[in-house]
Amino acid sequence: MDQTRRRVGWVRVTVVALAAIGCDDDDADRRARTEVSRALVQPFTIACTSIASGQIESSQSVATLATAELAGSSDGWTSYVELGPAAHIVCNYNLPAGIAAGTLTSLSLDVNYMGPSTSQIWTWQALDTTTGAWVSLGNNSFAPSWYWTKHTFTLPAPLPRFFSAGGVLQIRYGSDMNNDSSDVDQMLIRGTSDAGTTGTGGTTGAAGTTGTAGRGGTTGTAGTTGRGGTTGTAGTTGAAGTTGASAPFSMACSSLASGTIGSNQSIATLATAELTGTSDGWANYVEVTRASIVCNYNLPSGVSAGAVTSMALLVNYYGPERASEVWTFEVRDATTGSWVSGTVAVFIWYDEDYPVPNATIAPTARRGNITQTGIASHAALLKTIEDMLGLPIMNQGQLPGAANLRSILGI
Repeated sequence: MDQTRRRVGWVRVTVVALAAIGCDDDDADRRARTEVSRALVQPFTIACTSIASGQIESSQSVATLATAELAGSSDGWTSYVELGPAAHIVCNYNLPAGIAAGTLTSLSLDVNYMGPSTSQIWTWQALDTTTGAWVSLGNNSFAPSWYWTKHTFTLPAPLPRFFSAGGVLQIRYGSDMNNDSSDVDQMLIRGTSDAGTTGTGGTTGAAGTTGTAGRGGTTGTAGTTGRGGTTGTAGTTGAAGTTGASAPFSMACSSLASGTIGSNQSIATLATAELTGTSDGWANYVEVTRASIVCNYNLPSGVSAGAVTSMALLVNYYGPERASEVWTFEVRDATTGSWVSGTVAVFIWYDEDYPVPNATIAPTARRGNITQTGIASHAALLKTIEDMLGLPIMNQGQLPGAANLRSILGI
């Protein structure tokens, strides 16, 4: 079930989700095709399953550490975990079934922290199971004081050392100082593994027949030379699988997960765009007053999430312009629990060894020319895109020292 959320202000809106799916036919044909082994990158996430040591506050649960729900200075007691002064907890993370520690290519820890900044140090560490030592990932220096702040720590290679023989990784969070408490809303492991698959070889050709030997001639005449056997036919190459046709579908909001709409209004009207201009028909739209609503959309029967190739959200909006009040449309990432804003950024960059104009196109991009020198490298662009997509930042080549351009470009 997908959820789409509307935020802030007064608005009329009609919403319908459109998508398309595609699938591959004839897996058997594709398996019969000769292929070279290739590596497949498999992303995964791991939530804290239990606490190995330490104590959290009453009526709070480590299950909430799977998602980042809080922002600003908001407070929801059951949405985070609070630690008192000079306290530590150790969280257990179980490697997903089917993934071997030796195939890991990246590991990172997503956190959402609120607490003191410079007055007290809170640290995150990972246990090296080969030595029994705690490896430092970082501390709370990235965050302002008592303001929810998200951050990603990268676990250093070699990565298999962080998992026990039973596939358990442990993260320790805490402080040795006795000044103040702290809150954490998310501690989620994110990673990728590299598992290769080998294609099936073609069928073996039949061996050639053996030639008949020559018979000896009369009176000393040599027999004729036998003919060589015929050459066996080469194995045939399996036919490639056919590409499935794209099947479009649409989804209307089926129910409200949270929030309130206007009296005598129905979410059923969000399936169609009936109004234009300044027309007003109370029963034909939904009104939200300085609040948020969360709409549920059910995937049609017979359509699997893995086969979806495109998705879009169509809206018909009537309300204040952005300059006076911002209304946002977001979709919930079911793997992380985070709300994702549906924006697009286009980068037009050149691979030249002399200055050329590079262009960035996005709804929030800063207007005009950006003239800082020495920062617009391909490594900086790759680092920026990785951060925008929520991927672990690779620690290779020029990436560690490259700039993250999001704040400079306004994206």
